[in-house]
Amino acid sequence: MDSFTKFTYWAAAFLFMGLVLSGFCMLFALPTYLLWNWIMPVFGLPTLSIWQSFGLMMLTNILFGGIQIPSSKMDIFNRNNK
Repeated sequence: MDSFTKFTYWAAAFLFMGLVLSGFCMLFALPTYLLWNWIMPVFGLPTLSIWQSFGLMMLTNILFGGIQIPSSKMDIFNRNNK
């Protein structure tokens, strides 16, 4: 396999994974997007794009859900668990 074929293979794989990732992000944000654009114009708020609704979901997850950092008190790896 020559270097151009390897580059083409990896470029296509990278592009495909980017498309799959953006598709999952859009699918994940779809309920928020539809609900916001259905209800919020009643209150005079602007509509959102799909990417803005994805960003809104990530922001609310950070603000209200927090970033979960495992503590040392967890006994997941304790071999003496009964």
